[in-house]
Amino acid sequence: MRASLHTTALTALTLIASSTLAIAAEVRVLTVDKELAEKTFDAIILSVPAMDFHDKAGSLAPRSRVALARVGVGVVVKEGAPVPTSRRPRS
Repeated sequence: MRASLHTTALTALTLIASSTLAIAAEVRVLTVDKELAEKTFDAIILSVPAMDFHDKAGSLAPRSRVALARVGVGVVVKEGAPVPTSRRPRS
């Protein structure tokens, strides 16, 4: 009984020590469309239209696209305040 307790404790300590010694690789994630041609990356986060463009252009690995999330945007305007327009900002 005592030997199994020592073995279990030693195994637990070995696992804890080995998990702290693991080294993680750096993952480069881009979220800006313009950086694709300039930088190396492991993953990108883009809008659906931008991703469609890069898929058609062949600038991404085939069949590597995965939808991670869907984002909704809402705007609330105080009664009597001017309503925002849908114009895009000038770049």
